[in-house]
Amino acid sequence: MSVAQFRRCVALSALAVGDKTWFQKWFGAYARFAFKRMQDGPRSLDDENFAVPISETQVVDFLKSLRDNGTKAWQRLQAARAIELYASVVVKASNVDFKFIIDKLRELSG
Repeated sequence: MSVAQFRRCVALSALAVGDKTWFQKWFGAYARFAFKRMQDGPRSLDDENFAVPISETQVVDFLKSLRDNGTKAWQRLQAARAIELYASVVVKASNVDFKFIIDKLRELSG
């Protein structure tokens, strides 16, 4: 599923208004990060023909890049939750251990 489809899914969800806004922003940032690594990636995040690739290595690398750029742990947690939502609800499958990632970020968030 594309980023545009994920945005529609989030807009219709029961998430809090702030989460709806930030989940879309964080997932868009993750998608741009993931697509930069693809040779034949989409020309636009709104391209309906491209699913966003999800792998544990890529998710962890993205979260580390946020950390290295000064993003606080609670914000990285929100980003991880957005990616987890995409993987579980939209893709309906995941090879990523989000529980470990989210638990660690919760611990770091204090």
